[in-house]
Formats: sequence, structure tokens, C-alpha cells
Amino acid sequence: MNLINIKKLILVALLCAWCSTTSLAQGKVISQAYEILLHNFQAPVSARSTIVFRECDECDAMHVRVTDATRYSINGRTVQLEDFRIAILKTDDRDDKAVTVLHHLESDTVESIDASI
Repeated sequence: MNLINIKKLILVALLCAWCSTTSLAQGKVISQAYEILLHNFQAPVSARSTIVFRECDECDAMHVRVTDATRYSINGRTVQLEDFRIAILKTDDRDDKAVTVLHHLESDTVESIDASI
């Protein structure tokens, strides 16, 4: 390999490294997902109330609003809020079952809740 090709290769590598760090720095987190054991989760009582959950047994409780647009699902199947609440309340072994909450950070609302029961 001659000196010109090596210089081009180094230039391309530096450009790729610069582009990848620049694009990472400009990224913005829009939503955050939490996986929560059922014993650390309280389902909303209505379509415009809040959920309460703790990420761990020792963690502080978080209160996040749900809206009419919040999606509820059980094992990947979309359900209505009332059906979701009933299924959650009937679930045994709450120490081994989990829900995944998708929290939209800018609006501070819940986008979706999926229970794996």
C-alpha cells in the first residue's frame, strides 16, 4: 500500500469517527422504558389518572400520568384499561411477573403498559 492510500485510509477513518460521535451527541432521549415487577406497580384507576411504580424494592415511588392515548396490553395483546386492571388484579405470583412501562419524558405521560403475566 502506498503512502497516498494510507493517508486516505486514515482520513476516512477519522471522518467516520468524527461523524459517529457528532451524531451521538445530537441524539435526544424521548421515552424511557421501565421493567417493573408487579408487586412494585399500581395500575391506573381511570384513563386520566396516574400509575405508581418503583423500579426496585428500595427505590422511591414514581407517579406518572396516563391519558386516553395510553395503550394497555397483556402478553402483547392490546386490551381496554378495565380488562387490563382485572388481569393485573387476578395475577398470582406478583414477585415473578412484570410490566413494561413506556414513559414519554417531555409530556411526562405513559405511552404504553405491557403486562407479561
